[in-house]
Amino acid sequence: YLQAQVGKPIVTSSEDKKGFDIAFSVVEGDSFTIEKIGFEGNQIFDAATLAGVTESHAGETFSKEKIGKDIQKIMDRYGEKGHLFANVFPQVYPKPEKKTVDLTYHITEGNPYRVRHIAIVGNEKTRDYVNRREMRKDEQEQVNKVLLNRSFQRIHNLNFFEKIDIVPQKISEDEVDL
Repeated sequence: YLQAQVGKPIVTSSEDKKGFDIAFSVVEGDSFTIEKIGFEGNQIFDAATLAGVTESHAGETFSKEKIGKDIQKIMDRYGEKGHLFANVFPQVYPKPEKKTVDLTYHITEGNPYRVRHIAIVGNEKTRDYVNRREMRKDEQEQVNKVLLNRSFQRIHNLNFFEKIDIVPQKISEDEVDL
C-alpha cells in the first residue's frame, strides 16, 4: 500500500490502571500494481539477468517487502562477481490515476575486489589451518560474497567460537583484507 497513512496515537489508561493502551488509526489506501521495472547503471549484468533474480515483476501488486528482497538479491549477484560494495537504490514513480507504479533500480556497481590477506584473530581453541580450510575463498582470489557467507556458516558450524566476524576492509581500489 503505497499511500498508507498512520494517524496520531490515542493513549488511554488500561482497565487495571497499571499500564496504557495505545491505538493508531491506519488508512491503507489503494493497492498499486507494478506497470514497469527498469534498471539503471548496470553494465556487468543486462536487465534480463537482473530481472531474473528479482521477486517483483510487472503486473504484480507493489510490495515494499519484495523490493527489500530484490535489493539484497541484486547486491548478492554483484557480490558473486567481486563487487562487494555495489549499491542498489529503488526509485518508485507512482501513477495514482491508474493505480500503478513504475519501479527503477539505480545501481552503482563499484569495483571488483580481490582478497589480499585473511587475518584470523582471537583464535585460541584450534590452529589457524582448521579455520582456513572452512574458508571458501583464498588469498589473491576474487571476492565472492555468497562464498564469504558460506565460509561464515562453515566456521560457525565448528562451534569453537562465540562470535565470528568476516569483515572486508578496503586496502586499495581493488583489494580487501578479511
